[in-house]
Amino acid sequence: FGTMGPRPGESARMAVELLRSTVGVFRHLDASVPADDVQALVQVVPPSLASSVPMLVDLLSGQAYGQSSGDVFDTAVTVVISMLTMLKKQIPVLVVLQFEHGTSLFPSTTREDQRIFWKMTTKLAELVQKEKSVAGLILCREADMSNIAVKQAMQTKSVIHLKGLTGENILEYMGNYLGVPEHTVPQELRRFVSQVTLGNPLYIRETLDQLMEDQHLRVKAGQSASLEKGGLDKIDIAAWNHTQMVGGTVCLLESLDPIEAAALKMSTCFEGPFTLPDLAASSCSQWGGATHFDLLRLYRATQKLISMNIIENVDPPTANSPRGPESSTPTQEERPFGRTQYFQMQNVLVRTVGAAMVLEAQKKSVKRNALIDRVLKQDLPERMTTLAAKKSVQHIPWYYERALRRML
Repeated sequence: FGTMGPRPGESARMAVELLRSTVGVFRHLDASVPADDVQALVQVVPPSLASSVPMLVDLLSGQAYGQSSGDVFDTAVTVVISMLTMLKKQIPVLVVLQFEHGTSLFPSTTREDQRIFWKMTTKLAELVQKEKSVAGLILCREADMSNIAVKQAMQTKSVIHLKGLTGENILEYMGNYLGVPEHTVPQELRRFVSQVTLGNPLYIRETLDQLMEDQHLRVKAGQSASLEKGGLDKIDIAAWNHTQMVGGTVCLLESLDPIEAAALKMSTCFEGPFTLPDLAASSCSQWGGATHFDLLRLYRATQKLISMNIIENVDPPTANSPRGPESSTPTQEERPFGRTQYFQMQNVLVRTVGAAMVLEAQKKSVKRNALIDRVLKQDLPERMTTLAAKKSVQHIPWYYERALRRML
């Protein structure tokens, strides 16, 4: 096993974990291998790589732990590959590599660490391709499609994209975790857990534990589960900042660029669909010198939020809804610049946590500015058309007309 994350010294941690776990396999096969990892490493390292033992001993003892890349990591990988080649003659081996992600870091911070991680996966893929008894498992958030390991997985159709549990799976998981029959789980609890957790098993456990701790949920083991009076919609999920569910969401929001964070917080103020002008009404000055550029920056921020599955593209509201098109509004075919895009935040967890970061006065201001902008866009075009028609009429001053008459 080898795990790595976007923190200083993580590449060294990955090398240490690979060395210790590989030595542990030797210890499992041979009881005479010492319990101390350093002594065991000295005993099992191939003679051809004996010169690298002092460097690896320093690595295991923590003296070289501060180095993130370089000769130490390359040497450790070479030794691990050699020991795996020795092990494959005795027992099948599964090598697991995991790249953890930190939501509070920018992509440029993790670029070098990802390069080191995928370098290790390349060497592992070459070993797996040659040796039948060695298998590899790579766990990551985003795969490098140009990496040889990913290409091999695509060819063998062994790439698995993990998703949240479905509604039926969530109900089954809740019944097993609470120890009650599935049909006794309240319908309101099913809906609440499905919306908040997005099917994440860890989030489901944390939500159920927190509901029981706050005495919103009572469970009779093996019999039934019941909700206390008060309703689950009034629960302040943002107060559960000690859970991975809320803490991870807060880190995600804080890792965004300022304009992206502002767009997200303004999005939490709208219950239904909204448009880019609704957001621009509170963040882009109409009297500034870079109005169009500000709108482009805001549009780019919304596209980033869509790619992160924070907000979604939705269909335009129906004509019966308050946001539906008016009779005086031009149709899609009449608009010279294409159709209007509508967005909506349907992620209940992000909405709740993001809304907790916005003051009530700010929410009212965002809604008020968006409403004013919508009304102006409905009434102002017709008035501006009339004004433009008046301005198009050529005006001749009266004294020019008198002079012309005298000349005639």
